[in-house]
Amino acid sequence: GQLGKHADGIALVSSAIERAEAAGHAFWLAELYRRRARLRGASDFREQQIGLDLARSEEIASQQNANVLLLRTLTDRAVLLPDHGKGPALGDRLGDLLADLESGLERERALRLLAGLLK
Repeated sequence: GQLGKHADGIALVSSAIERAEAAGHAFWLAELYRRRARLRGASDFREQQIGLDLARSEEIASQQNANVLLLRTLTDRAVLLPDHGKGPALGDRLGDLLADLESGLERERALRLLAGLLK
């Protein structure tokens, strides 16, 4: 069933993370960690494991100034970890991110996401 597909996806993404880290190819590493967190969220993984992947994704995206990837990670944190992902800390982080976004289109999309998260 679906669980088997999620397990295959997690294994594939984990392998890609290992290879990217070993080769020093970090361009899409934040997205890989975010994707693995989403797959783990759809499976029977503990919140701690999901949280570690999202924290690593956030760290990498921040280092790379990859604002759109960072926004996706913060949004997923609020969805996947509802007891830990929302609140003032998330609002502050998203507010800082919005201040850094340059494109009007990105800003509008981010504002809509932020409004939905902080309801």
